[in-house]
Amino acid sequence: MKTGEYIFMGMGHCNEHLVCMSVGYKIDYCVKKAMQFEQASEGRVILESVNKVRVGNLEKETSFSRPELQEFIDEFWKNERETWEAPDQT
Repeated sequence: MKTGEYIFMGMGHCNEHLVCMSVGYKIDYCVKKAMQFEQASEGRVILESVNKVRVGNLEKETSFSRPELQEFIDEFWKNERETWEAPDQT
């Protein structure tokens, strides 16, 4: 798969509407941005799935549920913790 051949769309629900939370050429970036959206919305919008769509098409080819995305979600939170940890004062 070449970069630019597909896009990944992070999807969630807000006020009973399906919304696109993020878009990226790589799934890890898409999940990262969706998790940032989830944080900013204070939990009002929750990442539910990521759709893989061939650029130029209107229908998704594949959908990944939140449990299937757990590896990327865990990586996001690991990086967030590292960003906010205080440097060693020794």
